[in-house]
Amino acid sequence: MSELNFTQCIADSCFLIHESKEIMLLLYVDNIVIIFKSLSNIKWFKHEFQCVFKVKNLRKMKKILDIQITCNRKTWILWMNQIHYLHDVFKRLNMRQDKHKITDLSMNEYDAFHSAEFKDVRINQHEYQQVIKSLTYAAIYTHFNITFALNWLSQYLSNFAKHHEHALKKLM
Repeated sequence: MSELNFTQCIADSCFLIHESKEIMLLLYVDNIVIIFKSLSNIKWFKHEFQCVFKVKNLRKMKKILDIQITCNRKTWILWMNQIHYLHDVFKRLNMRQDKHKITDLSMNEYDAFHSAEFKDVRINQHEYQQVIKSLTYAAIYTHFNITFALNWLSQYLSNFAKHHEHALKKLM
């Protein structure tokens, strides 16, 4: 790719940029997501790339890494969401989706968190850890608003109680 004047992004080695042609590439295993402004520049890239590699055009991207992609080409807006992923999480954990919606915990609620004590009602450890894992994946990619609260709740993965579950469900 360096022969085609693409440079690697410092923050992510799988992200390549061609500044003069305004093309960005996101590489993942054997897939390349191409972001571009000019149709002529993308035609140039495809031609050059096909001279070296066998290429299959999958057309408009709709999903990558369980993240749904929606693009409005007229306004140059790109939406990414994991709603379908979260629906699968709810279904897998036998939780009715209409009872839970993503919200923030108020700052004064964090003071109430503490490790579970002997008198506290316990909940299913596996289920609690699975919800934390699933929401962490969503928080990393598209639901940044729950990251702080989720990180706080993750501190109690081995010693949690019913009050942790209530806080966790508020995030869902």
